Amino acid sequence: MRITLVAVIFAALLLMGVDVPYQHQPIFSGVSTSAIYNDSESGNIFQSQSWVENSGTRPAVAVFGEGIASGSGAQAWGGNFVAYATVSGSSAHGVEINFGSLAPSANAYGVVIASAGTYPTNAYIQMQSNTAEARPASAIVFNGWANLIQPTGTLIKVIGQPQIQNGIDLSSAQISGAAIVLGDGQDIKRDGVGMFQKIADLDLRLKRIERR
Repeated sequence: MRITLVAVIFAALLLMGVDVPYQHQPIFSGVSTSAIYNDSESGNIFQSQSWVENSGTRPAVAVFGEGIASGSGAQAWGGNFVAYATVSGSSAHGVEINFGSLAPSANAYGVVIASAGTYPTNAYIQMQSNTAEARPASAIVFNGWANLIQPTGTLIKVIGQPQIQNGIDLSSAQISGAAIVLGDGQDIKRDGVGMFQKIADLDLRLKRIERR
C-alpha cells in the first residue's frame, strides 16, 4: 500500500508540476520536496542528503546528475542550483563546496572540471549575468583570510606545458581603469626577473648616458 501511495504521489507530481518560487512556471518534476523553516537551533538542516564511504578502488558518488541534449535546440543540465537572499542582512549561496585532507599525502580538490566527448567544447567556465541589475562587483574574489593558501603557494598556476596562443586576452573588454593593478613592491617577472626592475635599471642606465 505504501509503494502504491508513493507511486500515486510521483504520478501526480508529473501531471501537476510543482510551484518553485522565483522560477519560470509551470515546472514539472518527477520527485519533489519543499519546506519553509523558521529554525534557529544549533546544527544544520539538510532538506535532502546523501553520503558514501568507499574503501575500494571503484569510484563512489554520493550525488550524480546527467543531462543529455538530444535534439536541435534542446537544452539540458546535469545540475542547477539557485539561491536568493530576500531579506536585508541575509546571505544566499548557490553552491558551497567543502573539502579537506585528513591524512598525509591524501589528495583533495575542491572542484575538478574535466571535458569529455569527441569534439572541441566551448569553455571550462562561463560567467554571465541574466539581468543588468544583477551584475556583481567582481567576477572572482579570493577571500583575504590569512589561511587562504600556503604562504609559499601560488594563487593561479599552470602545471605542465599546454600549447596555447594567449595567456590572458582582455582585448575585447572596455576597461576604464588599468588592465592590471599592482601594489607597492609588486612586480611582473619573466624567468625570475622583475620586468619593472628591468625598466628601472634601463632608465638608470639611460640617465647615466645622458650625464656623460
